[in-house]
Amino acid sequence: MSIIASFYLVRIEDVAKLKYLAKQPVGFTSRKFLWIKFKTHQWHDPFWNHLHEKTQELGKFNWSGSAMLAVDYFLESSLIELSGFTDQELTDYFSKTRGSGNLVFNREGAVRLRETIARLNPTPESIEEFLDSTKEIPEDMPLQAFVDGVTILTDWLSQVDDSCVGLLHIG
Repeated sequence: MSIIASFYLVRIEDVAKLKYLAKQPVGFTSRKFLWIKFKTHQWHDPFWNHLHEKTQELGKFNWSGSAMLAVDYFLESSLIELSGFTDQELTDYFSKTRGSGNLVFNREGAVRLRETIARLNPTPESIEEFLDSTKEIPEDMPLQAFVDGVTILTDWLSQVDDSCVGLLHIG
């Protein structure tokens, strides 16, 4: 199974509902026909249904989520840990409840991370130098995937404000 990266803006007033939905069972829907209950072939996941229907997904990331994990590794090599900028309570809750990688940013954390990345000033040249220096990233990972990953991350962070939190899902 491949890894994907998705970026969402969740309105503050929807966070409690999303937390509730994160705990709900997932699976094929059940239908009752007369007295017989049967499973349909439609998958039901209240958490993802809500995200797709009620939130704004930003900037399609056209590369594998592995590239976003590699961007995270690039930032960590510069001592920038994404988790240090998150709303730790919400991040832990969604990651544990959903069993996948979710990072939740409030406005303050998003601003601080965006400023920190800007100070790092990642350029295609510095990213390429990083790629050449590490064995942790697959050699066939395109440079453009990294550049796009940094760009979409900073663009997305700039849209997190007091009315919403940013949810970055990698999984």
